[in-house]
Amino acid sequence: MKIGGSSGNIDGIDLYRQDGASSIKLSTGIPGRAGKNSNTLRIKVIRDLNYMWKVFSDTLGGFDFSPELSFQDSTYKTGDYFGITCIHSSTRNKDFYFDDISIQRAPLSIIDLKVSNATDIVIQFNKKISRSVKTHNIKINNSYIRDIAFVNDSVLILKSEVIFRKGKNILAIDGILDLHLKETLQDSFEFNYRPAIEPGSVLITEIYSDPTPSKGLPEEEYIELYNNSFDTINLAGWRFSDPSVSGVLPSVEIFPKSYLIICPSPSIAEFRPFGKVIGITPWPSLNNASDSLNLKDPSGKIIHSVNYSLDWFTNRLSMEGGVALEMIDLSNPCGESDNWDGSVASIGGTPGSENSVNSIKPDLQGPIIKNVQLLDSLTILIELDEKLDISNQIREDNITISPETGIQNAMYKENKNILIALTNAIKVSTLYQISLNGIRDCNGNYIAKNQVSFALPEIPHEGDVLINEILFNPYPGGADFVELYNNSAHFIDLKNWRIFNAENKNATTFSISTRPLIMEPMQFLVLTSDPKSLINQYPNGKSKNFIKMSSMPSFNDDSGNISLLNSSGELFDSFSYTEKMHHKILKDPEGISLERISFTNPTADESNWHSAASGIRSTPGYGNSQHFEFETLENSFSVQPLKFSPNDDGKNDFALLTYRLDNPGEIATITVLDGLGREIKKIASNQLLGNEGFFQWDGIAEDNRKADIGVYMIIFEIFRLNGEKQKFKKAVILSY
Repeated sequence: MKIGGSSGNIDGIDLYRQDGASSIKLSTGIPGRAGKNSNTLRIKVIRDLNYMWKVFSDTLGGFDFSPELSFQDSTYKTGDYFGITCIHSSTRNKDFYFDDISIQRAPLSIIDLKVSNATDIVIQFNKKISRSVKTHNIKINNSYIRDIAFVNDSVLILKSEVIFRKGKNILAIDGILDLHLKETLQDSFEFNYRPAIEPGSVLITEIYSDPTPSKGLPEEEYIELYNNSFDTINLAGWRFSDPSVSGVLPSVEIFPKSYLIICPSPSIAEFRPFGKVIGITPWPSLNNASDSLNLKDPSGKIIHSVNYSLDWFTNRLSMEGGVALEMIDLSNPCGESDNWDGSVASIGGTPGSENSVNSIKPDLQGPIIKNVQLLDSLTILIELDEKLDISNQIREDNITISPETGIQNAMYKENKNILIALTNAIKVSTLYQISLNGIRDCNGNYIAKNQVSFALPEIPHEGDVLINEILFNPYPGGADFVELYNNSAHFIDLKNWRIFNAENKNATTFSISTRPLIMEPMQFLVLTSDPKSLINQYPNGKSKNFIKMSSMPSFNDDSGNISLLNSSGELFDSFSYTEKMHHKILKDPEGISLERISFTNPTADESNWHSAASGIRSTPGYGNSQHFEFETLENSFSVQPLKFSPNDDGKNDFALLTYRLDNPGEIATITVLDGLGREIKKIASNQLLGNEGFFQWDGIAEDNRKADIGVYMIIFEIFRLNGEKQKFKKAVILSY
């Protein structure tokens, strides 16, 4: 307390807090209470158990107290000293007197009680207590506690034998002594326990991001929340946000197992007919194509999050607008595209009521490693396919790497990734395996036995990455694709590689990946804008090798080009196609891809391409149906296989006429003769050859008819610059 010390007749009685050598003014009393030349004051100071300080005074020195001030401050819960200091001039040194000083210490009592969790509370006494206290001195809800721990001489941690009741609980104390064994506390106290809001207690269950054209709902965005708990929850101070905007929710209660609509504040009236609704400003505008939405409690803890995209709609017409995305199974809040779909309600959504797609679709499987990225030689990022339980820290024994590298530390990054710092650097040209155990998804399913390979990528050389297959005339509702092949023994990173159609002037280039994308030796990768439709139309495709492109070059059905640029912008491979490159017996090439025959022959060589087998139609993500590698001797000519059947079944659909010469620059003519010696096909006429290569005969005669079953003679004539001539003859059998 400070009495006076101001100037003139405004001196009052003020409340200060002493922090070491500093005094901080907490509250000011009534001015003038100590403003006379001679003052007789009786002052009373009280502090209650809620740390409310109250000051009273009687300016006549009696006991008729009037309130001066009140202030709540809990900085110091106990004190050990009391004293008086007079600051005065020399003429006043004999004008002070103090009398009737009475310090009434409160009896031993609890001055603070905090609930830590469902079984622990922390209690603080107003005095130091004896350490003779035992568990039989304390009961909670009429059951003795399990354990006691001293924080200091006046603070205890009590561990209950049973979980606290929701709401009111009773703490009963019998026989706790103060430090000097002079006072005994015997009393009971009430405290409330309300379980913490856990992730998944409140869910985002419906998202209306594209309200036009409306099918009956207001043309305004909204989301729907669902209270997935058995408690009424007040959402005051909660936040709904996307990556750029965060809106604060007002004080509103959402009852157990009930819904709440949230929309922009100006749209509240339009949604009232559908149920309980609140508006927020600012409103996080919902992107039509995709967005990342978070619902957080006042402490910033994420209670639920949804990262939606257009491909969550199974009905492509719903993508055009006016249809809400709805969660299918509310007991599977961690599910993503597999647990969401477009509303089937006639008006396009069900704000404030049960979702139209409601069904049982539980998550019964643990997470799966989706990708392993080396951010550098000492850092690994593991991507998993679903949200993880990130409530516990990752231990070193949750991760196994072989060959062993040593793990410095590991941590969750966002809710699907694990970041690992290594002790020893990853070596080049070494294949590593990594596996996880003890990791759970956010529904509690543990990761199954798994092992994924990874390696440090190397700089690719010409011919290491090849264009291997292209579908430029897809079925209706389907999508184009381009397949690449790693024709090397190295690991290659396709980050910042691009594709484009070189036949278009000022062609736009399209990024394959802006993140590390490791291509393993002899791996196929399929580039497409719609992996879902691709696997639906070609179920034998290897979807794990599909790369979803946000957009692709346009490929005409009659002719076009696909070109590949490396991360430095250098042309790495290029292929120009025409519809005429398809097998002549195909009545309709729609839905059938062109496949590369050999990895060794040039991409630009038309004879190195053939239609995929009609029974297969396409081989996205795995070996081509028409692939063939051959071996020829020096200065020789061969036909493989000796018997072929051009019926487009993917087995020996054509004959490969392969050659290897001593010197390049020789001229060749290749002719097919029937059993009577008549020429039926001129495969090459005075064509300049390299050292090695091949031609193909698909069983089509010169007049574009299918040749008859029988034995045919292939005549291979070589003309050298010095005038020499060499002729090879090979027989081949054609059958169907």
